[in-house]
Amino acid sequence: MQATGYADLTIADYISLAINGIDPNYIRGMQAAGLTGLTRSELITMATHDIDPDYIRGLRAAGNRDLTVAELVALARKSARQE
Repeated sequence: MQATGYADLTIADYISLAINGIDPNYIRGMQAAGLTGLTRSELITMATHDIDPDYIRGLRAAGNRDLTVAELVALARKSARQE
């Protein structure tokens, strides 16, 4: 996790991230998709709404760039309701 920029995590933080399926690969993927500097809370929020790097890349390919975490979550919620 330190290599991804999250060096100051507590044991509780690690547990919380792991419970939500967030590992270094998820973080690196989000960073590669253009989302950098995310807080632990933002990572967890996105993971719980099934927002992953592929989802971000898909939105960007469709012309949706520079979306905030709140906007990404709103889009994911809307998409989930439509399914």
